[in-house]
Amino acid sequence: QMMEANPSNIGFCPFVVFIYERADKPGEIVVGARPPTARGDDASRKPLAEVAALLEGIVSDAVK
Repeated sequence: QMMEANPSNIGFCPFVVFIYERADKPGEIVVGARPPTARGDDASRKPLAEVAALLEGIVSDAVK
């Protein structure tokens, strides 16, 4: 849907979810994602917002 709305949205792929632990802060785990920036017309923004929500859900589930 993202690419159907605007083929240039392919630039948001691949989606990024990350997890890391710093050597100087053992036990502190950071989990996050790089959400796509909603831009363009409504047809493009809606699927990008859905991807952002999906990534937020993945991160939320990962920290449970």
